[in-house]
Amino acid sequence: NRLHQQNVLNPVLGASTTSKPQYLVAQSKSLNGAHATDLVVTFSGPRQGRAALLGAPGPMGGLAFISPNATFAASILTENPATLLQGMSARTGATANQQQFTTDLQNRAAPMGGECTIAQDGPVLPKPSWKLAAEVNDSVAMQSAISQFVQDAAAHQPAGHTLTLTQQTLSGQPYYLVNRDGVVAAAYTYAGSYLVAGSSLAQAQSAIQTWQSGAGLPTSTAFQQQLPTDGRTNFSAVVFHNFNASLAPLAQQLSASAPAQWQPAIASLLANSTPGLVYAYGQ
Repeated sequence: NRLHQQNVLNPVLGASTTSKPQYLVAQSKSLNGAHATDLVVTFSGPRQGRAALLGAPGPMGGLAFISPNATFAASILTENPATLLQGMSARTGATANQQQFTTDLQNRAAPMGGECTIAQDGPVLPKPSWKLAAEVNDSVAMQSAISQFVQDAAAHQPAGHTLTLTQQTLSGQPYYLVNRDGVVAAAYTYAGSYLVAGSSLAQAQSAIQTWQSGAGLPTSTAFQQQLPTDGRTNFSAVVFHNFNASLAPLAQQLSASAPAQWQPAIASLLANSTPGLVYAYGQ
């Protein structure tokens, strides 16, 4: 507050560029036991480079595929991925192979929209489960790009290893399985305007079921309680965390073998692991 009132703000970067972070305003406040910290970065011109990654604030439909039991979820609204990759390829000094790789990425990213959500949602042990929801403008073109990518990757597998893409239909919903040496490495499908993927077929199915039920993460009490009180609930990026759900089984395993002197620390870790929300607005 004092910095803001006196307008005493330090430049974030000293280097002179066409559009650099110019000022940083920080504010921390507590109300009724709730704590919030705000950071505002002002630029000298239109945001460029990494700063341009954030798009304008808007709804994040991908969170609807994530369950309220998620340990971690992150969503971002950005410019068209192909446009961002095009900007990356404009860098000087890139080799011919790097330029060709960037061009290939641009072509394959062309069907994608500007929203992406990824989450740790599901069992943590013995292998962490994940889900992903990426906006897609053209699912047919996207599927063609993925098929070509898997085909190209399969051709470069080491001797004795395989990479295949197969399809399976469950309850009328087609699912695609990426198999590494005969084991499912990822599964995905299309729903609404999203490509929905998971670390397994069960995770991809779970994401679809959560979406169809209308009981996704944004509807949960843990998420709702972290939203800003000013009503600005459309973000450019958002990160939600609730580690208690995943720490509990890990702590139980640790407690069984941990020395007695560690028990209070483990109990304190669980007791103080509360949900949190970090969000950003790009303007």
